[in-house]
Amino acid sequence: MSATARNGTGERNIFARGTNNAVYTRHGKPYLVWDPWENVGGQTTSAIGVDPQFDGDRLDLAVRGADGKVWHKAHGLGGAWHKLGDLDIQGTPVVRHFAGGDAIIFARGADNAAWTIYQDKGVWGLWVRLGGDLRSDLDVAWTAGVAGVFGRGANDQLMYYPLSAQEPAWTPLGHVLASAPSLATPSNERIDVAVRGTDNAVWHRALSAGAWGPWMSREGNTSDQPVVDFGYTLGILDVDFLVRSPNNRLWTRAWYPDRGTSTTWLDLEGAISTRPTPLAYPAGFNIFARGTNGAAWYWYL
Repeated sequence: MSATARNGTGERNIFARGTNNAVYTRHGKPYLVWDPWENVGGQTTSAIGVDPQFDGDRLDLAVRGADGKVWHKAHGLGGAWHKLGDLDIQGTPVVRHFAGGDAIIFARGADNAAWTIYQDKGVWGLWVRLGGDLRSDLDVAWTAGVAGVFGRGANDQLMYYPLSAQEPAWTPLGHVLASAPSLATPSNERIDVAVRGTDNAVWHRALSAGAWGPWMSREGNTSDQPVVDFGYTLGILDVDFLVRSPNNRLWTRAWYPDRGTSTTWLDLEGAISTRPTPLAYPAGFNIFARGTNGAAWYWYL
């Protein structure tokens, strides 16, 4: 399940893959008012890639189609699904946006390398190979200050491709991963990365002011890829971790980097069958997940 904020008034969209492999969306308005589910077509064999930070009238959706290629739809403009080239991919594409509104998509190819394709004034170019030898879905940091592609390498280390470097090259960032990485970008100069370790705990590393800190265990017990996001409490940054436990309950923990302190893990209960999807607001979090009954569930913190 994917979620994105559409504007600053509290409206949001969630996207999910239906049992018929079509893409479905539901639009949420302020005060917990939700429109009905809408079938927006397509045939996907992946989750739905959508930019969670993009604030605009057009939401660019990207999926892995039944043919293994990337398919794109400019949701909100009434556009049809169309195929972006002939690149065979694995997993879910990642969508980000330039300041002017053009979209850029990243994906892991069938060759395990990272690839990218982007728009120039609305016109799609060709796929460009970024290299690498990856064993997981990608995640992408995309801010005015730092931008980079992350994935789990063939040796299970975290691999990083700094897009904003003058001569970017794949760089190992250590640790032994048991999942794909998850990213949060609280500012133009900070990236927080969370992974599942071989001990099933959440492990965390942060880039701040141009330097990577050490790997730190945030403990917990996760059955799949953890999720990291951020918020602010009375102006103080909190880095938030969300996991699905082995008994399918939703758990969360907050880390306050400026204070060097954290909360204990909090059991939010529920019965979920996918990793959670957060959507942060100044006043708190929306959390979405697929329940063990196949329905979409929603929490607010």
